[in-house]
Amino acid sequence: MIGALSQLSVNWSPTAPLSAARAPKSEPKITPDGVELSLPAIDPEPLPQVSMKIDLEQFRVKPGEDIDLTRISTAPPEGVPTSKADSERLLEAMHKKISELQRRLFSENQRSVLFVCQGMDASGKGGTFKDVFAPLMLKTEEGIERASFNVPTKLEADHDFLWRITGEMPRKGNIGMFDRGHYEDIVEVRVANLAPEEVWSARYDQVKDFEKQRGDLGTKMVKIFLHIGKDEQKLRLEERRDTPHKQYKFNAGDVARREQWDEYQEAYSDVLTRTSTEQAPWYVVPADDKEARNLIIASILLKTLQEMDPQYPKLPDDLARLQIQ
Repeated sequence: MIGALSQLSVNWSPTAPLSAARAPKSEPKITPDGVELSLPAIDPEPLPQVSMKIDLEQFRVKPGEDIDLTRISTAPPEGVPTSKADSERLLEAMHKKISELQRRLFSENQRSVLFVCQGMDASGKGGTFKDVFAPLMLKTEEGIERASFNVPTKLEADHDFLWRITGEMPRKGNIGMFDRGHYEDIVEVRVANLAPEEVWSARYDQVKDFEKQRGDLGTKMVKIFLHIGKDEQKLRLEERRDTPHKQYKFNAGDVARREQWDEYQEAYSDVLTRTSTEQAPWYVVPADDKEARNLIIASILLKTLQEMDPQYPKLPDDLARLQIQ
């Protein structure tokens, strides 16, 4: 994975406008390695063609791969659309396909999907839900869940660290997103020295066992590390501090944790190295650019659902023959 970010290619090319009536339909193409999508130019306001071709394998952490986050770029790969207009067009097209697959998953009601989003403060966990997952709620009546995990409450602390996670697992048929998750109880506990090493180090295998169990029971788990640079984080924290409608998210703890940046990078590197499996893989997503981040994560979600291939259940024969007067 390391050094492979340049393999991602997203091409943007203008073409002659096509009327909406003549514009060919375009759907995301799932390839063995990722997702391809090309949208034609359209009237009435001529929009140029915009295309992307994302090789998702470059972001996936292979089981046993030795990860060093300090050697992985946080910037968007060269060529990826970073303009908001282009990104929104591509994202909308992917959302249509994702919604179709989500309806099948919900109707099938046998399996679920969980995306666990981890990252440094201001890396974009909330933005990922807002831009990638929340729009699906407007296209489907139900089936999208979100859970956020902060400092454990007294009740949560009186149980094992996976107790609160288990209660928030998505229902059958649903897509869930965790804004932080069970990895806080490794990384934060380690860096803040909240427990002895023998406690948090044992949790690597405990979370792998937990994820395997949940996978065997029908939940496909995908883990996203939002990889943001220290300079970009500084800009976002300053924006939170100085923007009235964002100030509710700003706190002194975010600033204090910057002093232990290197320790967090090392702790997350170890988590990625030791807990990525075929059944529950990690993806390291460059997160300095929000538009590129959204496209990559939406592509991972789309490919995950496509590989699961949920199907509408067949109507029982007695209902199929039921006469409606």
